Amino acid sequence: MLAAGSLSPAIFKIYWRHVRRPGCCEQLDAKYAGVTPIGTLGQNLRYTFRVLAKNPGFTAVAVLSPALGIGANTAIFTLINALLLRELPLRQPEASMLFGLSPADVTTILAVSLLLLLVAVLAGYLPARRASAVGPIVALRAE
Repeated sequence: MLAAGSLSPAIFKIYWRHVRRPGCCEQLDAKYAGVTPIGTLGQNLRYTFRVLAKNPGFTAVAVLSPALGIGANTAIFTLINALLLRELPLRQPEASMLFGLSPADVTTILAVSLLLLLVAVLAGYLPARRASAVGPIVALRAE
């Protein structure tokens, strides 16, 4: 059971009025009797496609973002694999090394990995920081 001091007064009133109301659990059990996650999957998918069809710009961003991310990751891995991880098909690969780096140079692999990790962290942190500047009440009212 929640204590009055553990929540803000407004949230506690909502909790007390709607969750702790006598008979509340029985009403919820009756309302959702026989409802299974698989049964609601079809409804959720229909709703998802309906919302995506109404917002073609959002749909394009939602589809292209993972596609571009997967493509970029594949391209970067292919490049790193070809340049750093595989041995060069030459008789004297040491003579033709660019900047004097060997294919198994641990320092270079770590530096590139850390650089990619830094870019990934910034790509996730900056939008999250901007989104956290929006108040939760404003976000709820926008829905």
